[in-house]
Amino acid sequence: MKNIALVSIIILALTFWGITPTVSAQQHPKPAADSLSIKPIDSTEYEITIIEPGFDSWLITNARPRWYYSNEYYRNKNTFLVSKWNNRVRETMRQEPYEYLIEYSPGIDYGLEVNYQLYWYFRFIEKEYGIDLGIPAAD
Repeated sequence: MKNIALVSIIILALTFWGITPTVSAQQHPKPAADSLSIKPIDSTEYEITIIEPGFDSWLITNARPRWYYSNEYYRNKNTFLVSKWNNRVRETMRQEPYEYLIEYSPGIDYGLEVNYQLYWYFRFIEKEYGIDLGIPAAD
């Protein structure tokens, strides 16, 4: 009986102080390895998710304002850049940073926010990895 009381007191004390056991990796699935995805929110809106370390802070400090270029400008650039990117994914056998195809259809208007972030993601990749995707430096 003393042992049960002692164990109960220890468990209560640990709970009170906020000490909890660690959770195994099996209970929480790892995020997808794909660092970029474009998903429909509803039939007229899309959302882009970019999981790339440092991208958000780089975007804030380096990107031009959203209104600087039109949505059409971003769409045209992204059509070219996604095509170039996907060709490199196929050619390089999925070597970093070309690991995943980007599903982007030129016939779909993803909206300014998605096109803006995708374009600046490509700019980030150029700077971060020192590769040339064909974006003029003046852009």
